[in-house]
Amino acid sequence: MKYLILALVLCSATVASAGASSTSKTMDFDSCKQLQDGFIEKMKSMGGTYSYIVNTSVLTIVKAYTNDGSGDAVLVSCSAPDRKMITTISTED
Repeated sequence: MKYLILALVLCSATVASAGASSTSKTMDFDSCKQLQDGFIEKMKSMGGTYSYIVNTSVLTIVKAYTNDGSGDAVLVSCSAPDRKMITTISTED
C-alpha cells in the first residue's frame, strides 16, 4: 500500500479500468527520469523490488513490485517524444 500512495503522488490526472488505474502528467524526459529514479530509490529503501521493462534514451518503463503480499504492481513510464510521465497501478483482485 505504501507503494501505491507513493506512485499516486507522482501524477495527478487519473484514468481507471478493471484492476488498474493510470495517471498522466506532462513533463520533459529529464524531469520524468529524475522522479522515476527517486521512485526506484524509495522502493529499494522500503524493501521493494523493481525491473526495467524498457530502458532507452527516449523511453523508460519501470515495474515495481509491492512486498505487502497484495500482488499489486506499479509501472512508471517516461516518454521523451510524448513529454509524459504515466504511472499505472495494477491491483490483483
